[in-house]
Amino acid sequence: MAFIKQRFFHQRYFIGLLIGFFVILAHVYYVQLSDTQWLNGIQLGSIAINEWMNAGIDWMFINIFSFILPILCSLGPSLAITEDLQSGFTNHLAQFSLNRYLVTNLSISFMGGMLTGVIPSILDYIMALWFFPNKIPNLLINYGEAMDAMTSYGYKLYYQNPIFIVLISLSIIGVTGGIYSLLSILSGLIFKNRYFAMSSPFILTTILTLIADNFPDHFYSPVYIVFGRSVHDLPPINGLILTYTLLIIGLIGIIYYEFKAKIST
Repeated sequence: MAFIKQRFFHQRYFIGLLIGFFVILAHVYYVQLSDTQWLNGIQLGSIAINEWMNAGIDWMFINIFSFILPILCSLGPSLAITEDLQSGFTNHLAQFSLNRYLVTNLSISFMGGMLTGVIPSILDYIMALWFFPNKIPNLLINYGEAMDAMTSYGYKLYYQNPIFIVLISLSIIGVTGGIYSLLSILSGLIFKNRYFAMSSPFILTTILTLIADNFPDHFYSPVYIVFGRSVHDLPPINGLILTYTLLIIGLIGIIYYEFKAKIST
């Protein structure tokens, strides 16, 4: 338990969370507080689900948050394995404790990446609930802010029970953040350098985003996938689940192979 606490509650991880919180607080101040003027007690043009950063129509702050998320997720426990390799700590691992070491670190890193994306997003939704009524969108009043099938997941729930849109969005953000952490571990193992480990997920995501911007009908970027309302069409949800599942399994397998290769040399 002490080992887990040491890995998880590292000051570097809290730096990533604080940066995420800063983006959220900026969104609350510049968007949510500004929109409270539309609450006149008669016509509720602003409601909580539409003021949540992940599902609102103001893309500026979710764009910022989504772009820096790969870096924030790489500041957490995912760097521990790279640092252990550099310090020589892994050379003292007995064979029987190798699997336990990897399982513990991969679990902590994946969870750290998940929470880095999810916790700030939950805070933003709590603030939206604080300032705005938690009402189901009205077909007439909120028609211009409605979600659609091509750019949103769970769009049919928008006029039924928007809390499920929140849960779907948080799940996607969390798993994406976990994958960023695994990518950070893999790049750290390959290059044995913490700076490559921190920057590689961001560089890869930026490249995918540039490709998706130029070929939106054929390529997808995780930056836009974590939007509640994407600026481009999204892949089918079944395809996304399958891709994420295979990606997680593949990353874990490659990390295990690379780790064993590194400590055996």
